Amino acid sequence: MNKNMQISKKAFAKAILPDIGDIVCNCKVMYVKSGNFQFTAEGPLIPNEGNEIEWNYKKYIVIQSNEEKKRFSASFVGFKDFTVPSPVKQEEDIVKII
Repeated sequence: MNKNMQISKKAFAKAILPDIGDIVCNCKVMYVKSGNFQFTAEGPLIPNEGNEIEWNYKKYIVIQSNEEKKRFSASFVGFKDFTVPSPVKQEEDIVKII
């Protein structure tokens, strides 16, 4: 794996955010704000502000909830069950003399 692998912000947003029309928490995604890694969805039952929701192994926090409009906005906060791999210990170069 290349340690210097880079990805553009636009490509990262595309990978972590749902598309318009996707269903998240039984609500249809209406807007995607890729610059802020946020989306807005509407449906009959919306999560409360401050709740953490999961979708496709990604975690989001509900930052705004509007019961009147039946909409909520959520922001990306991380990946489900993400663990940082421990570094592989490198063995020192050993030379055997026979």
